[in-house]
Amino acid sequence: IRQVLRGGSSSEQVLSLKAFEESAPFDFFPINRFPGRARAYLKIQDGCRSFCSYCIVPMTRGPYRSLSPEKVLSSLQALSKNGHREVVLTGIHLGKYGIDLPGEVNLVTLLRVIEREEFPLRVRLSSLEPNEIERDLMEMVASRDWLCPHFHIPLQSGDDGVLKRMNRTYPAAVFEKVVKTLYEWIPDVAIGVDVMTGFPGEDPVAHSNSYSLIQALPVSYLHVFPFSPRPGTRAWDFKGRIDSETLKERATELRALGRKKRRQFHLGCLGKQYPVLVEGVDADREGFMKGTSDNYLPVVFQGEKTLKGQIVQVRMEGVLEDGMVGSI
Repeated sequence: IRQVLRGGSSSEQVLSLKAFEESAPFDFFPINRFPGRARAYLKIQDGCRSFCSYCIVPMTRGPYRSLSPEKVLSSLQALSKNGHREVVLTGIHLGKYGIDLPGEVNLVTLLRVIEREEFPLRVRLSSLEPNEIERDLMEMVASRDWLCPHFHIPLQSGDDGVLKRMNRTYPAAVFEKVVKTLYEWIPDVAIGVDVMTGFPGEDPVAHSNSYSLIQALPVSYLHVFPFSPRPGTRAWDFKGRIDSETLKERATELRALGRKKRRQFHLGCLGKQYPVLVEGVDADREGFMKGTSDNYLPVVFQGEKTLKGQIVQVRMEGVLEDGMVGSI
């Protein structure tokens, strides 16, 4: 460190990573209340060992570590007692939950344990890899009212060559099958997708493959990320970087597709009724409240302020630029 401080220039980037022990414990800091918010978050997993070529997370977050089912239950109990009616289960690599715990513990077995407690809340899952959304998880979400029909899936690319260079562990066909199966089993499911554009070596054909795959599938919304090289990752040294102008054009094209997909999803929900978590007063419309449906529809509707924090049934009556308008 002294040598760097003495000899390095003020503009020189320095990357320093502390090694994790494989037996590192889960750093659990109980958060039992999210003041002013109807939705709460509970981190149940940490660490990653996927080593995607563009990602530094495995070096910074360490090995897989899971919160014990007992601590998950105690946290959910506390959150529900404090009035939260929705809890999002999060993790760095959520699909690996339980891999480090003794016995047969995974995300589905955890959800079954949660179900037995009959907490007065609903559960939403954060991001899951496409090859980790298996049949038993789909069946649970399709048949349980307390599980939100909402999946967020990091596709990253729809081109197999790019996926291989990214060190992703699935081909595009796996993602395609998962999305089609989810839509078949849960017609109003929300399916959000992360896609990275401009990865080194992504030629026009590869970009077109990503665009065409997403265009053809019942995707609800997109999060588009232009590739940004990170020191310490393998992709930092990859050749074939995309110029900034092309990167911007491709990101713009995908974001336009995302807006189109979102509107199509919203139009498909018109006339239907969904359970909505009321999150507060809508600042732009007097007398209106705002909330989010179980399938991730942002909606505003006329209602009393006392509804905040409750789950109410809302019928979707119209599509707005930023969501839906409904009635209770």
